[in-house]
Amino acid sequence: MDVFVSTSYDTRDFVEHLVRDIESCGISVWFAPRDMRVGVDWKTGITEGIRATRVFLPALSAGKVENPQQLFEIKLALSINKNIIRILAQKNAVTPPLLFHYRFIDFSNEPDYQANLKSLVQEIKVTVNNG
Repeated sequence: MDVFVSTSYDTRDFVEHLVRDIESCGISVWFAPRDMRVGVDWKTGITEGIRATRVFLPALSAGKVENPQQLFEIKLALSINKNIIRILAQKNAVTPPLLFHYRFIDFSNEPDYQANLKSLVQEIKVTVNNG
C-alpha cells in the first residue's frame, strides 16, 4: 500500500472523494473503515494500516485539533517516521502542533481541487519511488 489517509467525521465526505481520485491515478490507499479487517479492533487495524503504507495523509478540518482518534494516528505515524503530507480539507483547518513543520496541500479552495490533486499525486509518487 502506498498511502494511509487519516480523517475525522467532519472531513469524511471530502476524503472519500479524494481517495477515489487518488486511486484513479494508480496509487493504492488504505482508508478506514473500508480497509479494516473484519473482527479486528480499531486500534489494531489502524496500526496495521499505518505500518503497511509509505505515506501518511492527515486530512485536517476546521474542527477541534484534539480529535483523539486522529491524534492517535498522527502520533503513531510520527513514531515510525512515516512520510507525512498534511491535507487542509477545510477553510481554517487546524493543524496539530506536532505537524506544523510538515508540508501541506490546501484543498480548502474548491476551484483549485484538480490542480491540488495533481500536486498531491506527484508528491506521493515521488515519495513512494524514492523511499
